[in-house]
Amino acid sequence: MPAERERLLVKILDALSDPKSALAEGRPHHKAKGRAIDMLTLHFGTTGRAIYLAEEFAVLYPGEEVFAPDILAVLDVPQPEDDPRMAWVVATRAGG
Repeated sequence: MPAERERLLVKILDALSDPKSALAEGRPHHKAKGRAIDMLTLHFGTTGRAIYLAEEFAVLYPGEEVFAPDILAVLDVPQPEDDPRMAWVVATRAGG
């Protein structure tokens, strides 16, 4: 498995180094994402349900190209205070 993990890390670093994913966004777009994350945090906090939220986060989905949505929201996964994740790895079911 170490070789497989190494290949995955290389894929993550490649995705994070892609110039397309490093494009700048305007202030209105940035503010809208912030408001959406605030509302999702508030809503799910009041329901007692965990939600993992990230902005512009690389998502590795088996058999697909890496993509980075404006907002990633994953229900029933707690948001760690000091999150070491560099990407969301769907195959691990915990974001790896």
